[in-house]
Amino acid sequence: MPLEALLKRDRTVVAVSLVAVTALAWTYLLYLASRMGGMEMGGMEMSTNMALPQMDAWGPVELLLTFVM
Repeated sequence: MPLEALLKRDRTVVAVSLVAVTALAWTYLLYLASRMGGMEMGGMEMSTNMALPQMDAWGPVELLLTFVM
């Protein structure tokens, strides 16, 4: 009996951890998507500024989210 209780708790810990990591990854993805803001991909016309990747220095939020992942 104690072994079964321990195994059930381990499964719960693993499941909660997987959900937490997935939520953090989606949060970071949505954060990055929100920073892309006014970029429209509908037409073929795209200015040079929009085509270049973002080259800003990382702030505390980016460092923290990357460290947590």
